[in-house]
Amino acid sequence: PLNYQWRKNGTNLSGATSASVALSSLTVGDAGGFDVVVANSFGSITSAPAVLSVTSAGGVAAGGLWRDFFQGITITNLYHPPMSDLTNNVAYPNSPTSSGVISSFETPRDLNVGDYGQHITGYVLPPVTGNYRFFLAADQTAQLYLSTNQLAANKVLIAENTERVDYRYWDTEVFGAESAAIPLLAGQRYYVEVLHVSPDYSPADGYLNNLGVAWQTPADSAPPAIGAPPIPGNYLAYDQHTFAPPGITGQPTNVVVGIGSNATFTVTATNATGYAWRKISAAIGGANDTSLTLNNVSFGDATNYSVIVGNLGGSVTSSVVSLTLIISVNTNPTNIITSVSGTNLTLSWPADRIGWRLLQQTNNLANGVSRNTNDWATVANSSATNKVVIGIDRAKKAGFYRMVYP
Repeated sequence: PLNYQWRKNGTNLSGATSASVALSSLTVGDAGGFDVVVANSFGSITSAPAVLSVTSAGGVAAGGLWRDFFQGITITNLYHPPMSDLTNNVAYPNSPTSSGVISSFETPRDLNVGDYGQHITGYVLPPVTGNYRFFLAADQTAQLYLSTNQLAANKVLIAENTERVDYRYWDTEVFGAESAAIPLLAGQRYYVEVLHVSPDYSPADGYLNNLGVAWQTPADSAPPAIGAPPIPGNYLAYDQHTFAPPGITGQPTNVVVGIGSNATFTVTATNATGYAWRKISAAIGGANDTSLTLNNVSFGDATNYSVIVGNLGGSVTSSVVSLTLIISVNTNPTNIITSVSGTNLTLSWPADRIGWRLLQQTNNLANGVSRNTNDWATVANSSATNKVVIGIDRAKKAGFYRMVYP
């Protein structure tokens, strides 16, 4: 028969001698590293430790780290970007481009989003008591901080990377990429933080955007091999974040401009990290800023617009506003320009004649143009444009066109 003895941080748990152990009415003090010793008459074996993390009233959750991402920062030195490129940026630390949880001590790689920075925060949960070494790999400048306890105020710099290092390249010869041996207690929570600045990657260089941290635990006989995975999420935790939803402090307003001019709508908001402008109810591609500018507006632009303002806490939609065009019509006669492509006839005229109507008459060429006004028909919607395309109907033999105003 098999005998079981469960342990917490290496100490036997009284009465925990079955194949499973159940803990109830947990408190923060119950957090720790748990393993089991399984024995029979031939010997014993000890399982790998499992970390129990208990969420405190402060809102700590296990399973990853918190990542704030800052896209579009200005890199001042392509080969050795200073950390101040991130920390002095107007968006840092309270207005990241995006935020969320990473499930291991590694961020998404090969982003191809231009220059960016990121700020990683959370806690490491040592599975066993002993000395740990941390290994940092990043492209490009990165700083790894660890606290002596769960308080961020006690953090110290333990490793720094200033060169371009490839993905999961835990090379102990890279200066500053390895920490000293640091004694940690199983079941304790240690605040950890990373700052990272990365320029737009160059595939030709062979080094693509990456950031990761691995460790050598007391149970490991050697440092992590190049390519080994980073610290997994079951040894990490993070402060749960709540976000106040955005609020619109300045609604966009109606715009009235002349045809062919530029029109701009603007919104102001608080706690906003994203914008999505809409034309009627359809999203406008690439319109993701506080302002929407429409160039060289035409009748097709004269409609309603709104913007959705959002962050991780929710979203709010602005008032619906309109674009109205003022038409200054040139009333002097002009020529109609014609062209034929396949079975289509295109007729166009200067844009300053928008407002004129195109009239059409079809009859036999031998009969010529009728002088009866009732024989002329307005081409639908021709007064709202300066070009129409008409299908050629060969059965009608001939077509006559003229323009009138109004």
